[in-house]
Formats: sequence, structure tokens, C-alpha cells
Amino acid sequence: MNHIAYKISKFKIQDWRMNDMGKQSIKRRFTVMVTVSVLIFSLCAPFLQGTANASSYTAIVNPDKQYQTWEGWGTSLAWFANRVGGASDATRNWYADQLFDVNQGLGFNIVRYNIGGGENPQHHFLELRAAVPGFKANPTADYDWSSDANQRWMLQAAKTRNQPQEFIAEAFANSPPWWMTNSGSVTGAVLPGVDNLKGNMFDQFADYLTTVIQHFKDNEGITFRTVSPINEPDGLWLFGNRQEGAFFSQYSRGTIIQKVQDALMQKGLPTTQSSADSNAVWLARDTINAYTDITKSMLSQYNVREFILGVYSLVEWVK
Repeated sequence: MNHIAYKISKFKIQDWRMNDMGKQSIKRRFTVMVTVSVLIFSLCAPFLQGTANASSYTAIVNPDKQYQTWEGWGTSLAWFANRVGGASDATRNWYADQLFDVNQGLGFNIVRYNIGGGENPQHHFLELRAAVPGFKANPTADYDWSSDANQRWMLQAAKTRNQPQEFIAEAFANSPPWWMTNSGSVTGAVLPGVDNLKGNMFDQFADYLTTVIQHFKDNEGITFRTVSPINEPDGLWLFGNRQEGAFFSQYSRGTIIQKVQDALMQKGLPTTQSSADSNAVWLARDTINAYTDITKSMLSQYNVREFILGVYSLVEWVK
């Protein structure tokens, strides 16, 4: 691995009408998050790189030797951008400055854009902030590129506040569109440990993701460096959940990666794939180790995250 990117991926805003004291304290809260998350990174790295006995391993730090390149840091846009991006111009620009402007704020240069599946209009399970719109309402509908305006606004705000050579945009999906699922909902399957993506919809899901990626490249000026078609694929995502989520078996994980790779190549897109976006280091290790060499060759980046003390951190290794 020769590049590392770190992201605070849980930027949770309870109320974007924050008072002055709240504005002044936002950086202090992020400082705590960064401290905890860097510790997470230090603890997690050995688990991904090997299975050496900890009792026989001595870590020696030599600052004169460089093993990786630190590309930057950033945030997922899920789901704060779905709310803040629709606020008044003054409010949403203030938040964008605090997050992405290197002089006025934190200077985040990496963002993860959530390609929404879009929920079945008959269901109302999703939290308001987690109800990310999709771009295709049903199997016969045209793509609606005016959809997801709030998150798209924040994505553009991040881009304009960064130098072009430093800005990194990534895409990920929590669930296929509702009409591609077995349960008829983006919230999850009816039974635990069961794939929610229909067996005959792998090609359609890959086409959906890559069509969205192509649109952003051709019409929004955003070229996603990577796309992760599955997010926390080993999670307990059940019908009626309050957010999007989809379980994928180990076999299905490899299958959708292959299908997305085929679609990216067919469309001539430069975007590559990342995986496995598991919610624990050991789960990511097991998933990646179970991939075939062919599947691994289709991945340019490994993603993993941990939850500690209520802080959600994501670390990425670029192969």
C-alpha cells in the first residue's frame, strides 16, 4: 500500500441553525474526533497487513523512513449534506467553509458521495436525513438528474473550495434502488443473512451505478476516483431499518464487483473500485482475504472503518 487517506465519516449535525458558541466549538469537537481516530488507525493497521503474534512484535518508529503518502482527509456526505445542502445560502456556505476551506476551516479535501437507491414510495421507514433520493424512481422511469440536489450542492461546494490537484471525490452505495431488491425496500432484506439484491439484477445495479458516475463526469464536472458498490455488506440490514443497507454474501460481493468492473470498462470510465467498507477491521480482513485474485485485481483501494466511543472513522489504503 503506498497511499493512505483518512476520513472522519460521521459528521452528524443535529441542528444546522447553530448559535455562535456552537460555531466556535465545532473545531474543538473535530480535534477530539481526529485524536481518537488516529489512534484507531494506529491500532488497526497491523490487523489488515498480517497476523503476526502481538507478543513477539516490537514496533520501531523511524521518522526518517517514509512508507506511505498521506493524501488527505475528509468526510462522507451522508447524511449531513442531505439536510445542510438544502439550508439557506448563508447557512450552507458557512458549513462548507468550516469543512472544506483550508483558510477558514478544516480544509477537508476528500469527500464520499452517497449514490442513493431511493426508497419505495409506499414505505416511510427512513430517517429524514437518511432518505437520500435515487436517480431512477422505478424500472421504466427516466433518470432524473435534478434529484439529490442538496447532497450535490455540498459536493460542488467541497470541490470549489479545494485545489483541483488535491480534491478527491469518491462514490459509494448503501443499497440498490428499491425496485431491484427482494424486499421491495432499500432498508434491507426480510431475513438476516440474505442478499437483498435480486439475483437477476446484478447487471442492472452495475449499470445504475456507472450511469450515475458517467453523468457526474460528463455534466457535473466531478470524476469519482473510486466507487464502492457495497457498504457494510456483512451488516444486519433488515426490512424496516431507518437507513439504507444491503447484505451481500461473500459470493455476491465478488459478483457485483465483477459486474461493476465490466460496466466501468464498457462506458470507458476512469473510475476504479474500492472495497470492502466493512464496519470492523476483522470483517474487512476476512472479506478481502476471501476475494479471489481476480476480484482483488479489480480493486484499487481497500476501505475499513471502526466505531469507538461514538466516533466513526474510515481509513483507506490505496493498493
